[in-house]
Amino acid sequence: MTSPKRILISGHLDRQAARGFVRGITQYANLYGPWVFIRRLPFYKVPSESGSGGFWKQDYQSALQQMIASSQIDGLVAEMPDLSTVRHIVPPDFPAVIIPTEETVPGYVNVMSDPGRTGIMAAEYFLKLGFKQIAFFGYGPIYWSQQREQGFCRRLRQAGIEPIVVNQTQSGHMISWQDELEWIGKQLQNLPRPLAVWAWNDDLAEVVLEACRILDIVVPDEVSVLGCDNDELICNMCHPPLSSIGINFERAGYEMAELLDRQMAGLALDTNVIYVKPTVVMERQSTEIQAIYDREVAQAIRFIRQNAHKSIQVNDVVERIAVSRTVLYDRFRKVLGRSIHEEIKRTRVESIARALITTQAPIKQIALKLGFESESHLSRYFRDIKGLSPQAFRKQFGAK
Repeated sequence: MTSPKRILISGHLDRQAARGFVRGITQYANLYGPWVFIRRLPFYKVPSESGSGGFWKQDYQSALQQMIASSQIDGLVAEMPDLSTVRHIVPPDFPAVIIPTEETVPGYVNVMSDPGRTGIMAAEYFLKLGFKQIAFFGYGPIYWSQQREQGFCRRLRQAGIEPIVVNQTQSGHMISWQDELEWIGKQLQNLPRPLAVWAWNDDLAEVVLEACRILDIVVPDEVSVLGCDNDELICNMCHPPLSSIGINFERAGYEMAELLDRQMAGLALDTNVIYVKPTVVMERQSTEIQAIYDREVAQAIRFIRQNAHKSIQVNDVVERIAVSRTVLYDRFRKVLGRSIHEEIKRTRVESIARALITTQAPIKQIALKLGFESESHLSRYFRDIKGLSPQAFRKQFGAK
C-alpha cells in the first residue's frame, strides 16, 4: 500500500483565498493521492502566537525548519513574506509552493496575482458605470495590494482619468480596528463625490463601508464601493452587501497541487509561477448605481441590469423610457460611448459568466434560464464579447 504524502499547509484558513486554495489542493489530492494534510496549529494551541507578528515568531520558524529537516513532511504550501524568510526555513530543493505576502521569491514556485488584470477589471467596471472620480484604497507594504493598484491606475490613466490613491503605510495587524476606521473616515471626508472606491480586498472594503455609515455617506448614491476576492461571508455581512471581484482561487489551488506533486516526484516543472486570475464582478448593493446624470440613460441601464436574465431587445428598453428611440440612442452614445444594444449584450454576457463560474449547471441549462434559444446561440453571443467559448471560459476560470 502506498504511503500517503504528508503536506503541511501553513496559512490562515479564515481567508477566502486560503480556503479556495485548499479546496483546489484537496480536489487534486482526492484524485491522485493519498495525501495527509498537516495544518498550522490553531491559536489556542500555540500560546506564543498571541500578539502582533506571531505568525512568524522565531519559535514557529524553528518548528517548520525542524519538520522539514527531520522528514516529517514531504511538501509545503506556505504563506511567507519575503525571500529571506523562505531561505531561512525552506531548502532550495525541498518541494514547496510559496504564497508571497510582501515580495516574489525567486527560485521557488510562487503563487502570484496576474499582473494588473484584477486592477484592470475593477477600473473598467467603474468606467462602464460612468464614474469620473475613482479611488483606490490599499495597504502600501502588501505585495498583492501593490499589484492590484498598478493595473487599476494604469487603466484609468489610459481612459484619461487620474486615480485617487489612498494607501495605508502600515500593514493591518499593526493598527487597531478603531484606528483604521478613523483613518479611513478622515480620507473619505476629503474626497469628492460622487465617488467610486475600489478596495484591494474585501476586509478593507468592509472598513470603508463602515466609515461611510458613521459619516452618514450614502452608499452607493454618494460613494460606490467594490471589494476584491468575493469572500461571501464578509460581503454579505456588510451593510449594504458588498460587490466584489471573484478570483479563481480554487483552480489555482489545483495547479499548486499539480506542481507540488511533480516536485515530490522529482520531475521537471514547466513553470514556477501560478497566477490567480479575476473571473467576474459579483454585483451586490454597494455598487447598484450609475454615476450618470442623464436620468433617462440611468433608467435605461437600470432596466437592462434588472432584466439581464431575459432576452430583452432595444425596443424593450425604448418602450420603458419616456423619450424617442433616436433621442435615447444619441444620449446613450454621448454618455457611455456605446449603443443600447452593446450595453444589453455586455450585461447579459456578464450574467452568463457568473453562471459559468458560480454553478456547475450544463451550458444548455444556462442558455434556457437566460432566455437563449439554444446552447449554440449562447456560445456565439458569449464568444463575441469574451473572445472564447463558454466551455473555454469555465475551463480557464472555474474550478478544475
